[in-house]
Amino acid sequence: MNISLLTAIILLLLISGYFIALPLSKRRPILIKNIGLPLYALVIFAIVGLSSHISLFFIVGIILALFFYVTRMWLVFGISKEKIPDTLQKATALTRAVLTKDGERYLIDNGSMRIRIIQLSRRISWIIFREVSYSKRASLSKEVFRKFIQNYFLE
Repeated sequence: MNISLLTAIILLLLISGYFIALPLSKRRPILIKNIGLPLYALVIFAIVGLSSHISLFFIVGIILALFFYVTRMWLVFGISKEKIPDTLQKATALTRAVLTKDGERYLIDNGSMRIRIIQLSRRISWIIFREVSYSKRASLSKEVFRKFIQNYFLE
């Protein structure tokens, strides 16, 4: 076995332990955000590229990781699709920011931040944040939203 492949597999196990096993041991939902999603993409495509000896997988992994990093996606496992918009409304009400729904997108604080929630299944969601202009209330609402999601118990 190649030493770089073994290192990548150990890195995948460590990352999975941090992002998946730790929240599940506390009966909390899994929230992979910021650098976690690009790191997963890089490690998984590195393992596939090292085991198949095809360098195209490295390029695809880097492109996918850059896409995840630029779009600032969150991946949420374990919360039903009805609770996420309610949680967003609670977070914006707590920070006294204005929340409006524009089709499938939510606008916080008169459009300074756009949030799109994509349901992949009943308990798996993608949450995409797009900050149009800086607003202290919008960024505070995002942090309160994150805390609300992390503090739910799994059913």
